[in-house]
Amino acid sequence: MNIAQKTTFLRNHLGITSANFALRCGYSAPYLRQIETYKHIPDEEFLITVAKVFCISLDWLKDDTQGEAEFTSNNENVITPNQRVRMIRQETGLTLAEFAFKIGGDQATLSKIENGKNPLTLRMAKRIEKAYNVGSSWILYGEERNRYCPVGEEMIEYLKDHPDLRYEIRNRMDKEQTED
Repeated sequence: MNIAQKTTFLRNHLGITSANFALRCGYSAPYLRQIETYKHIPDEEFLITVAKVFCISLDWLKDDTQGEAEFTSNNENVITPNQRVRMIRQETGLTLAEFAFKIGGDQATLSKIENGKNPLTLRMAKRIEKAYNVGSSWILYGEERNRYCPVGEEMIEYLKDHPDLRYEIRNRMDKEQTED
């Protein structure tokens, strides 16, 4: 597999759009499309960024002789959004029906998401975030720092209504930045 094929494979494996993939890496969607359609060969910086953002092997990305089988064996730590949904459900000890009820979703749809047959949408990730207090950015992209401390729309709206807390947070941020 070449880099164009690997980028497309990785995106599909993770269940994210090219726009989301590009955004996570700090590149534009048109740039990524050029890579995936063989119109542009990415530089080393792009490969390093992709490897870091998605916690995958840089060697796998660079080596044209390695394909899907090598990806699986070299990147066992890559967890898809669909797998994270299953992890949340299993950690809470709920059945699929109970989990679906709590997030206001459909059991059949959730089953397809968990089994990788349907992609996880942002809307569904936000429902899970609200119901289980886990960050949608963790569910969708694996951002560990947002796993148990989501900073989603609900928190932002809360802070808008509490200027005293915003002021306190801003002061702490300023203090930490001056200490560094």
